[in-house]
Amino acid sequence: MKRILFSALAALTLAAYVPADAHARRDKVILHGDMIIEKDARRDKDILTDGSLTVDGTLAADAVSLGGPVVVNGLVTGDVSSMGGPVTINGRVGDDVSSFGGPVTVAGEVAGDISSMGGLVEVTGHVAGDISSMGGNVSLRSGAVVGGDISTLGGTVHKEDGAVHRGSVTSFDIRDIRRAIMSFGRVAHQGEKRIGPLLAGGLATAGLIFMVSLLFTGVILLLLPAVFFPAHTGRAAAAIRADFWRPTGIGALITVAFGPALLLLLVSILGIPLIPLALLLLVCAAALGLSGFSAVLQERFFEGIKRKGPVSLLGQVVVGYALMAGLLIFGNIIPLVGGVLSFIGFMMMAFGMVVGLGAAWDTRMGTRPGPVPPAGPAQPVPAAQPPAQDPPQQ
Repeated sequence: MKRILFSALAALTLAAYVPADAHARRDKVILHGDMIIEKDARRDKDILTDGSLTVDGTLAADAVSLGGPVVVNGLVTGDVSSMGGPVTINGRVGDDVSSFGGPVTVAGEVAGDISSMGGLVEVTGHVAGDISSMGGNVSLRSGAVVGGDISTLGGTVHKEDGAVHRGSVTSFDIRDIRRAIMSFGRVAHQGEKRIGPLLAGGLATAGLIFMVSLLFTGVILLLLPAVFFPAHTGRAAAAIRADFWRPTGIGALITVAFGPALLLLLVSILGIPLIPLALLLLVCAAALGLSGFSAVLQERFFEGIKRKGPVSLLGQVVVGYALMAGLLIFGNIIPLVGGVLSFIGFMMMAFGMVVGLGAAWDTRMGTRPGPVPPAGPAQPVPAAQPPAQDPPQQ
């Protein structure tokens, strides 16, 4: 039973982390236990293991570890990903590095981006792309070189003398969110007497304040992908525009299958620790996908009213979410038809999450463009008309 669950989770993890073209051209190796690629050795298959992975030679593929540490002393041409374990790069990685719950240490070279959730990112080597950290600090030691941007949520960026950073820094402290919510609560409490006459008593007022606070929190969650991962959000929106029904169907399948998948993990000792990671992955995918859906929704809205909408991706996401949230808020204020408006707003958000999950799957969390829909049948070219001839002269 454990091996069946691990194999299923391994297939899902490889599908989420490895691009579709890589799946088409490379085989995969699923291992139980530790693995070492010796110096001067070479492997050309994607590797997924539940133990530690050490690369002293060459891995011309992707490497994924579920819970174990990953150490690269040689060369990995693809992605390096770890769920719950530390990642140490002493050699070279030709693509991206990602870690969920573990620290990332780069003393060598990373040609792509670094993404970390809940762990420290420490760089003493060279990173050509961007660094994104949620819930952890970013430390640039002396001699470090970072060519892209650095984004942190709930952490700080520390740069020592001698470190070189050629991009910009976007740091968002989680305490700012707490202060904003507390300020909003005070404003809502002060305005309670003004809103009260429009509602049927204090219980309705409390419900409205709770609804507004919940929607305000949703705004913050949706802004995170647009602020810290704009390229990923743009790819999710592009996948929805290209083929709307494909992500809709995929999202519906994910929604239906996620509950039974959690039950399978729950009945296994190996699967129980993976439940929080699965839930976290679902929330991140839903936030990314709903941000892309919001951008597409506002485009359709402004096309319908023949007006120009916001140009920036951040503005598009805010306006699209405001359209859905506005129906919920006004539905609790306006009598009679308010219930219908609230229901429409709720259904739009739920539908947007389903479509967004499909878009996140299609684009592998925004790491690659979505599949291009097949071109329609070519239209026949009309035959050229013969040139008109003058009537014969009499």
